[in-house]
Amino acid sequence: MSSTSDSTPDLTGEETAIIFGVLDVYFSEIIVYALMHGIYTCILAITLWNIFSSKTSNSGTSRVLMVFAIILLYILSTVAFAFIWFFVRFGFIDNGQDALSVFTGLTGFNSQWTAVQIVTGVTGIIGTIIADGAMIWRCFIVWGERWFIVSIPILCLITTTVVKSLQVYHNLHDVIENDELSEFGSRIDWITLYLSLSLATTLMCTLLIVYRILSVGGIKAGLRSYRGVVEVVVESAALYSAALIIYIAFISRNMLGSSYIDIITASIKGIAPTLLVGRVAAGHARPNDTWKESRLSSLHFGNPGRTQMSEMSVMSTTGGFTQSCC
Repeated sequence: MSSTSDSTPDLTGEETAIIFGVLDVYFSEIIVYALMHGIYTCILAITLWNIFSSKTSNSGTSRVLMVFAIILLYILSTVAFAFIWFFVRFGFIDNGQDALSVFTGLTGFNSQWTAVQIVTGVTGIIGTIIADGAMIWRCFIVWGERWFIVSIPILCLITTTVVKSLQVYHNLHDVIENDELSEFGSRIDWITLYLSLSLATTLMCTLLIVYRILSVGGIKAGLRSYRGVVEVVVESAALYSAALIIYIAFISRNMLGSSYIDIITASIKGIAPTLLVGRVAAGHARPNDTWKESRLSSLHFGNPGRTQMSEMSVMSTTGGFTQSCC
């Protein structure tokens, strides 16, 4: 007890409890992030191995773009993770004289904090554009290249990008006075708006693609022939949607533990499209002649003789510990 008092001099018991609570969240977050990134790495490695070892794959443009997209998403996630790791190490090691020093290093407006906000903000914006953009493109192809079908998702993506940029700007420039030491405070409105728009884009594209598959092939036939792929599409969208809903609920109540959901959602954003690409690369695709009566014959992932349902269920990346990671 005395060591706790010595590490937080001249502070009340309540203030000390708040400080240690914040430090516990930061410390636990980096562990969760490392675990999620490790899972993400394994999934990406297996996916790439399946893609490049598949006999049905070729070097078509669609395949190249999909591989490029999932690799770039992983790189962005890795960069964000590295900077957050650096920031936590700065707080606990470089400022580890006592708990108050660690707290000040992690929550103060220093150069390290600014660097992390910029890097995670930029990676978040780019990741959102890539992930949601890939899903919109897939929806566009599935619907026979009809622009009016994807017009609303495109507008949502543009608005999401603008809102995310404004969120990063306010994180860097707003002077936040928060007596309760809450992590999200006055950023709730920006984050909630950003997450809501991202959720709208994801759900619209997923539902449009699933509906198109079932309407072209018939509900019974579609569910039977594309059961595996449809399940993956629906499950990945549901997983991301559930994460976003939970995240919004947490930050709406201004809960410090929102960062855990933030990190998990950020990882799911990259994992979900990677899983879908890997699923399609494994050969779960409908023969091309089943699309003869539709305008979907251009939907290819690898072999021109097989259409692909590869659908990018996305999630919007991240902003690190002190802002939306998604």
